[in-house]
Amino acid sequence: MRRRTAFDIIKQIHSEIEEQTVPIEAMVRDIQMMGFKIRPLVGDISIITKMHDEVVRSLWKVGKIDEIINNYMYELDEDDQDRLIDYLKKMEVEAENRIRDSLQKKKQNFLKNKLTQNRGL
Repeated sequence: MRRRTAFDIIKQIHSEIEEQTVPIEAMVRDIQMMGFKIRPLVGDISIITKMHDEVVRSLWKVGKIDEIINNYMYELDEDDQDRLIDYLKKMEVEAENRIRDSLQKKKQNFLKNKLTQNRGL
């Protein structure tokens, strides 16, 4: 049997996570089962359903990627581990940028709506 490579794991991440269209409700259920230690300021993890969709998607992806990595990371040779870690760092930066952009847009829409409401008074 052929030994797994970083490319094999990256391909698996893409096919099982990146290319899937999973409903937000299913993602929330998965996140709750993943056992993330999320400490909200008030309440419990059930408020995640009120979070912005991009945050939910990112948490779900992190959990799913973690499952895949935990299964195969230590089967890789050192060079492949380095390649996989580089790939994951790139994904992390992209996710941070998506969340930041998404939250910024949400904030701008909120401020625009508030301004529109104030003008209407």
